[in-house]
Amino acid sequence: MNLGKTLLKRKYLILIIWIVVLLLSVPAIFGYSSYLNYTNSSTSPTHTESAEAGVILSNFTSTNQSLSIVIYGNPLNNTDLANQTLSLQSSIMKQGFLNISSTSSVYTAYSSYLDNVTLKYSSSYIDADYNSISAMAQSFFTFPEAFYNQWGQLGFKSSYIPMAASNAGYNGSLFEKTFLDQVKNQSTTPVLAVENSSQIAIRDVFGVTSFTTSIVHSTSFMNYTNPKSISKATAYYISGTTPYNVSWELVYSAANYQNPGYIYIRYFGVLGAPSFILAQSVSPDHKIFLVSVDFNVKSGYEYKNGSSPAEIAFPTIQKEANNIFGNRANVTGNGAISYQTSQVTAKSGFAFGLIFIFLLIAIFVTIVSYWASILGLIFVGISLLLGYVSVFIAGVLTGSVSFIVNYTLTAVILGVSTDYLVFLLARYKQEVREGKSKEEALEISISRAGKAVVISGITVAFTLLTFSLVSEFFSWGIVLFQAIIYTVLLQTTLLPIAMSFLKKRLLMKIGSKPMVEEDAKKRRFYKAAAFSQKRALAVAIVIIIVGSAGFYFFLSVPTTYNFNTGLPESLSSVQALNAIDEHFGSGNIFPTFVIYKSDFHNATLSNAQQAKLMAVATNLSKLADVKSISGPFISGRNVTSAVNYSSYEIQNGNYFVYILSLKTSPYGATALKLVSNLRENNSYLVGGITSTVIDEKAQNARIYSELEIFIVIAIFVILLVAFRKIRYPVISITGTLFSISWSTFILYFISLYILHIALIYLIPIILFIILFSLGNDYTVFISSRVIEEVDKRGFNEGLRRGMASSANTVTALGIILAISLGSLAFIPVAFLEELGIAFVISLLIDTFVIRTFYFPAMLALFHRGSREKDN
Repeated sequence: MNLGKTLLKRKYLILIIWIVVLLLSVPAIFGYSSYLNYTNSSTSPTHTESAEAGVILSNFTSTNQSLSIVIYGNPLNNTDLANQTLSLQSSIMKQGFLNISSTSSVYTAYSSYLDNVTLKYSSSYIDADYNSISAMAQSFFTFPEAFYNQWGQLGFKSSYIPMAASNAGYNGSLFEKTFLDQVKNQSTTPVLAVENSSQIAIRDVFGVTSFTTSIVHSTSFMNYTNPKSISKATAYYISGTTPYNVSWELVYSAANYQNPGYIYIRYFGVLGAPSFILAQSVSPDHKIFLVSVDFNVKSGYEYKNGSSPAEIAFPTIQKEANNIFGNRANVTGNGAISYQTSQVTAKSGFAFGLIFIFLLIAIFVTIVSYWASILGLIFVGISLLLGYVSVFIAGVLTGSVSFIVNYTLTAVILGVSTDYLVFLLARYKQEVREGKSKEEALEISISRAGKAVVISGITVAFTLLTFSLVSEFFSWGIVLFQAIIYTVLLQTTLLPIAMSFLKKRLLMKIGSKPMVEEDAKKRRFYKAAAFSQKRALAVAIVIIIVGSAGFYFFLSVPTTYNFNTGLPESLSSVQALNAIDEHFGSGNIFPTFVIYKSDFHNATLSNAQQAKLMAVATNLSKLADVKSISGPFISGRNVTSAVNYSSYEIQNGNYFVYILSLKTSPYGATALKLVSNLRENNSYLVGGITSTVIDEKAQNARIYSELEIFIVIAIFVILLVAFRKIRYPVISITGTLFSISWSTFILYFISLYILHIALIYLIPIILFIILFSLGNDYTVFISSRVIEEVDKRGFNEGLRRGMASSANTVTALGIILAISLGSLAFIPVAFLEELGIAFVISLLIDTFVIRTFYFPAMLALFHRGSREKDN
């Protein structure tokens, strides 16, 4: 009573304080979205094998942000695709994005390989030999070509051969004399006569040498000035006389242009490219290939607005790719998926709008007051705004906030703030119907229901704060803790003041008619409480047996660590990711890195040290579930001395890397078993996603268990202090455990057989934390009412009356909260879909089974036990 009177006496001061608070919150409300990030990736836990491997691998492979452009088409022998791809890469670099460092494709990789590897050793031969052969071909074929042209003007008659020779500049040399003698003896067409005579004269006069053979093989008097013909002759000569086997296309590009690798690609594509160049970005079935856009910032780097460089660059790069390739090109990567996820989830905001309308209707039906709905609109709306202030503050403190917590926050605040508002209004309504004056009803509502809301809010807030004990959820705990505290303060201070202004008009006549004493016994919840009370042991045993089986499943439920599972298939970035998985295989996309810890300490190895590396390659080649391996002395599954070790060396020979492409998904049981076995070898450090998952599982098994125990103890202590009897925390905790366990069991089968996605590993722990906090709301509401009624009417009737008087309200609150949190299922991201479905299942079980039957049955059993003890 005193609390209610004290609050109402200072209502204008409180009103002014809240107005000031809300005005100061405006910048945060408008600026909170800049701290949201949409990244789905995770990092290795610190001080683990995968993290140690990641540090070493950072010296071997880039850990910077990147985007992948998936282009549908076969790049082999396709110069159109080559030129389109080079044009796309050039266009991207011209956009002037601050953090884009380079682009790469099979074309630029092969171009670089030609310039820096092939031509590095053979270009000197090419230039010299091309010029020599060109000069020699001119000395051989200049006269035959001129003779043929003059002879043609004379009608190709044999009698005019001397005249044609004279007109062609005959000088009487041995070569020209031999050529003319052969022409006179030919009895074939003029073209063949000149060609055959040229070849015979070259051999007879200049001899059969490598030069003359190459010229005769690839050129003739008809094409000896054609660069392609000279290139073919040069390639024939170099390949036959040096260690280098070069193509005429390469000779043509190198001899005629300043940037031969680029020109080669423009004219000849990836013709002749080695398999290791193709394997980097061309799918094994040659149906798609990748263009990589690389950034000069590390993965996880974000600007102040919460967006990553890759995320900002994505829409422009996607547009450029579509301009050149149409619908044959899509962009993917964390930045692309983050951008499109934010777009599609933003469009799902309508779900919360519909839920908001439903909540207002539910408030009206429960309280039977249109003013109650108006208060709901105002106070739930203010609670949401204060929730977004908490996002802003958490963003300032932590740097960024996951977009998922924003949607979870919205759903939680919609439900919790409505629950608290309805609970206060329902208590006011009940006191009025029981004959209290509106002033008395308001004071009782503030003092008693307000106290229950404070206890509940503290329980919920501190339970949700435990999210911050888990690294993935650090910002969650800060955001949700603040939001619940703000909501409790709002509902227990400003709402009563609003009720005091409206007390005469707050309830409609139909909703405030006097309550008939005997009406309570006709209520379904009175009868359900009586049923559970009379059969308390049987009801408790059935629920405990079924719940214990569910709890066992909760502890051992199969989950996936693939956070991208179930992303919306409509997104082009997801389609591109799936295409990579389909055509490359997930083992190629996410390889396993085996780092051999050598004791060489030298980048130049002795024969014995090389033999050790070959032994490692041999052992790895015997692994049954590996598709291919790249590393020192191994390619594919073939151990060979042809593969140089230097390309896989790290830190001056301290480490050597073997890259394993697995046959199965890196998240699957087969991959996990294989990598676990590899990690048992002390000579290896194993990196990659599978190794990270193993470390995450081990770390989470410990952290989550400790967190769950901590939450149970914390709630037990809070409820014990609040109600001073052990029965209430025991009943509340066990009941909540059962509802969470059953919902996890049901959700697993819904995800697997209806949604066709695996259960994401974070779902069980999130359910545990959120539902443990929110589920105990109802314990506080029901217990406080039951205690009041038992004090007035004795245990048996007090229990039934307490359950009946609170059950209607608690049931309405349970349905409201279930629908609020269930709205997450409308957001087309598997993680949120699973959360939403789980919340609906758990809260309905909690409302209609645990609170309706288990709660009164257990109270009855505790009462019997205490009574027998007293006797």
